[in-house]
Amino acid sequence: ENLEISQPEVLKIATLEPLGTSCYGKSDGKINLSIQGGVAPYHFDFDPGNPFSGSFQKDQLDPGKYVWMLIDSNGCVLPVEFEISSPLPLEVDVRLQKPACPGESNGELIAIPKGQNGPFIFDWKTLSITGDLVTGLSAGVYGLEVTDSNGCVSVGEGKVSEAAPEIRMPTGFDPVNKDLIYQGVSNCETAFELWIFNRWGQLIFFGNKGWDGMVSGKEAPSGTYSYSVNYYYELEGVAKTSNIKGQFTLVR
Repeated sequence: ENLEISQPEVLKIATLEPLGTSCYGKSDGKINLSIQGGVAPYHFDFDPGNPFSGSFQKDQLDPGKYVWMLIDSNGCVLPVEFEISSPLPLEVDVRLQKPACPGESNGELIAIPKGQNGPFIFDWKTLSITGDLVTGLSAGVYGLEVTDSNGCVSVGEGKVSEAAPEIRMPTGFDPVNKDLIYQGVSNCETAFELWIFNRWGQLIFFGNKGWDGMVSGKEAPSGTYSYSVNYYYELEGVAKTSNIKGQFTLVR
């Protein structure tokens, strides 16, 4: 009489249920699967010390594609492929708080995270700066990642642009001491040339250091004077000149 030797059922995956992460940046993906056939117990190549029979669960998975090798007690191998998905990151609103002066590093950006799950951790890429407000920035684009208290990551990007200097000429001048000079007040360092005219339109001063109230070594009399000033700067790589004209009163 011939005895038939039964062969084990082919090793296969009965169910495979990956569960994506709850938010971008968090490693809380899960996989649930069940195995049929082959010879139990089974194990995965990355964890041979934990055999199982029938079903397998694993959590705290990073998002991405996985290829695991399932091995049964007879040494049969079955690739198990799946992907842990991740939601897209929320966007952080990054606003220009202050533009940079031409060629300078005094721009400012502020980040406004979405959601209420603070405190937040701010990671400004390419910058060794933390916090929602960053200062001392030159013109350019700056990336940001914000991690909330749940470990969820939002991303953002802010652009610092350059702005023309804001220049104001005083309407009055009182040279009470020799260190006080008449010149414009600006939020940026700029080169300038200044012309001063008396009330008859005669040029009494020209220079790039401001006027000290003296004409040919003598104190200029009180009264109304006119000015014309050129400011020179480079904005976004282009040479610029701004001219301002007006009047001011010298008092003594």
